[in-house]
Amino acid sequence: MDAYTLVEKVADAIYGQVLLCKENATGRLVVIKQTNLAAMRAKRACTTQRKVAEDGEMEKTVYTALSARGGHTNVLSLLDSFDNETHSHLVFDHCKFGELYNVLVDAPESRFGLRDAQAYFRQIVRGVSFLHASGYAHRDLSLENVLVDAKKQCRVMDFGLAVPIAPTRHECVGKLFYMAPEVYQGVAYQPLLADMWSLGILLYIMLTGAPPIESTSVDDERYRVLHTSGIRALVKVWHLGGYFSPDALDVVDGLLQVNPVKRMTTHSLLHHPFLQKELDAREHTKATSGLSLETLLAMLNLRHPDMYKR
Repeated sequence: MDAYTLVEKVADAIYGQVLLCKENATGRLVVIKQTNLAAMRAKRACTTQRKVAEDGEMEKTVYTALSARGGHTNVLSLLDSFDNETHSHLVFDHCKFGELYNVLVDAPESRFGLRDAQAYFRQIVRGVSFLHASGYAHRDLSLENVLVDAKKQCRVMDFGLAVPIAPTRHECVGKLFYMAPEVYQGVAYQPLLADMWSLGILLYIMLTGAPPIESTSVDDERYRVLHTSGIRALVKVWHLGGYFSPDALDVVDGLLQVNPVKRMTTHSLLHHPFLQKELDAREHTKATSGLSLETLLAMLNLRHPDMYKR
C-alpha cells in the first residue's frame, strides 16, 4: 500500500473491504479491493463466517485476461495488483457515481426514462459482449455490479462468480431477482445464456423500478404467468405497458425466455432497433402506466429493503 494513501473505507467486501485511495505518484483517486487471503481460500465471508461461492482467484484471473485484451470502456479496469503475506489488493478506476443501483434509486420514481435506460443498457450489453468474447460468463449481473463513472459510462464489475463460458455449470449462484430458471433449478446450464436472462431482468427494473418476479420458482405467482404466457402477458396483467416502447418490450421478451436457447445473444441485442436507433425527444420523458410506484409495489407485494431503500 506504500504507493497509495487511504482516503476512506467505501464498503465491506465478502472477503475484506473496499477502500478509496489516492495514488501518490499522480494524485488520482482509485479504489482498492483488499482481500483477506485466509478468508478467500476458506471461502468464508469475513463478517459472517458463512460459506460463500465467490472465487477471488477467478476474479483476478478474469480482470487480468480482460486487461490483456486491451480492456473495454464498459468494463471496470484493473490498474494494478499486489499481495502481501495476508492480503491481496486489486486497484481499479474510481467511478464517481457508484453503483447503477444507487443511480436508479435516486432517479425520480426510482426508474429511468426510455432514453436513459437505452443509454445505460447499451453500455452494459457492450461490456458483457466483451466479457463473453473473452471467454467468460459473469453469472451475477445486476444493477449492483455495474458502476457509473464521471462520464456516465457504465462499467461492468465483480467477477467473483464468473466462469469460462464452457462447459456447462450446475451451481445455483447469483441474486434471486436476476437468476435464470435453469440456474435456480440447479440443473446443468450454459452460463452465457444465463447472463442473457439477467440482462432482461436488469432492463425491466430500469424501466419500471421493480423486478418482474421475486424468483423463478413455481411458488411465485408472477413467474407462473411468465412461464406460461411470457413477459408480455405479465406486463399486460399489471398494466405496465406504458413503461415500455415496443422495441424495449421486444428486447425484454427476447431475453426473458424460459427456454435458454431461445434467448437473444449479445450480438442480436446490439443489432436490435432498441439499441441501434436514437430515441427522439418525445421518448426522453418517462412513460407512465397510470399507477404510482407505491401502488405498483403494493400490488406486487414487494418488500425488499435491499432493493428498495425507502
